[in-house]
Amino acid sequence: MKRSLTAVIATGSIAVVAGFLVVGRSPEPPGAVVVNRTVPTSTSTTTTSIAVAASTSASTTTTIVDRAGVVVVVANATDQRGVAAAMVDRLRVYEYLQVTAIDAVDEVDRTVVYFAAGFRAAAQRLALDAGLAEAAVAPIDQAPELEDDVLTQLLMIVGTESL
Repeated sequence: MKRSLTAVIATGSIAVVAGFLVVGRSPEPPGAVVVNRTVPTSTSTTTTSIAVAASTSASTTTTIVDRAGVVVVVANATDQRGVAAAMVDRLRVYEYLQVTAIDAVDEVDRTVVYFAAGFRAAAQRLALDAGLAEAAVAPIDQAPELEDDVLTQLLMIVGTESL
């Protein structure tokens, strides 16, 4: 069943636990958002700390991304089976430990990494690790529709140009 795309900041808890990508299970990763789920407007939302740490020196800023701590969902938006699963395998080499493959509803041409608030640096790192341009990132509220609701910090939609 198709649903409109709504990104809602999920109530965060302290621990990030691998494998908890199913909506409605706790604990939820800090800063994760629910994609495709409509939440009543009376629900309060909060933003918790992010899994990206920054260190600075006098002249430069370096962002350190904890790949193992970020939750990534990879959606296949092509007409070929196994594309998202292959990307998941590729990302695990870079030590992304909380990564899952799913299907998108429609095909897209371009692969893009969508990020929840506070996860732009992590999205740029993921894009580079996946062989994409650092600029191939966008806020998660711009992501296309998915087959099911997902709870994630980063959403990679793999397009047909990756074939």
